Amino acid sequence: MVHFTPPLKHSSRDTSPVPEVTPDTPSPADLQALFAKLYNDVGDSNACDMFIQRLADGETIDDILSMSHKPVSIRMFIQDPYFMGNVLNNVWSSTIESVVEVIEGGYAEAIFTGSLGRAKTTRATIIAAYKLYVLSCYFNPQERLGLMPNSSLYIVMMNKTEALAKRVTYAKFRKLIERIPYFQKEFPFDKSLESEMRFANSIYVIPSVPNNDNLLGMDVVSCLIDEINFYDYVQHSKRADDGGAYDQGTDV
Repeated sequence: MVHFTPPLKHSSRDTSPVPEVTPDTPSPADLQALFAKLYNDVGDSNACDMFIQRLADGETIDDILSMSHKPVSIRMFIQDPYFMGNVLNNVWSSTIESVVEVIEGGYAEAIFTGSLGRAKTTRATIIAAYKLYVLSCYFNPQERLGLMPNSSLYIVMMNKTEALAKRVTYAKFRKLIERIPYFQKEFPFDKSLESEMRFANSIYVIPSVPNNDNLLGMDVVSCLIDEINFYDYVQHSKRADDGGAYDQGTDV
C-alpha cells in the first residue's frame, strides 16, 4: 500500500509546533500529544481513545489522518448486512471469490466473460460499488489520488447506446446503491438528481457511451463497461481514421 502524508493543520487556538513523528513506534504520551494537537478543535472527549484504538487495530497514522474510517475488506463488504449482505441474492461462491481476487490482487482491469447468466455484470457492479465505498472513506480522495483538491471524481456506467447506459447499467447500479444501508446512512447521494448520482467530496456516478467526448478531461477513477461483446464492428467505416474497420469496443 502506498501511503501519503497530508499537510498537518495547526489549530488557531494552539500555535505550538506539532510533535515530530519518527518511524519508530511512538510512546503513548507522544501519541496523546500529537492527537491533542491535530484534533484541538474537535471538542470530542472520546476522540483520543478512538485514535489510539485505530492504531491498535493496525492502522497507520497516515491512514488515520487521511481517512474517516478504515475500509472493511471486500469480503465483509459483500457479506455484511450493513453493506451488501442483504442486497445480493443467490450469488455463487465462485462469483464472490473472483471479485475478492480482483480487489485483493490489486488488479487495475478485469474482464469477465461467459454465457448469459454467468454473473459478469454482477461481478463488475460489486467491484464498482466497493470502489465507491473506499473513496467515501477518505477525507479528501482527490489528494489521495494525486489530483487537485477541487477535482471531480467520476465512476462511469457505460453501455453500447445512451439508452442502454441510462436505463440498464446506470439504473441497476443506482438501485443497488439505494438499497445499501451504508450509503443510506453514512454516504448518501442527492436523490433529486436523476441523470447522475452526486455524492459528497465531488464524487459522481454517471452513465456514458463509448467515445463520448463529454468524458474528455474528466478524472474517471472507475468504469464499468457493460455488454462490450455487442458493441459495433464496421468494415470500411468513416469513423475509422484509415477508412478501415471501426471497432467500438477497442475505442473505449
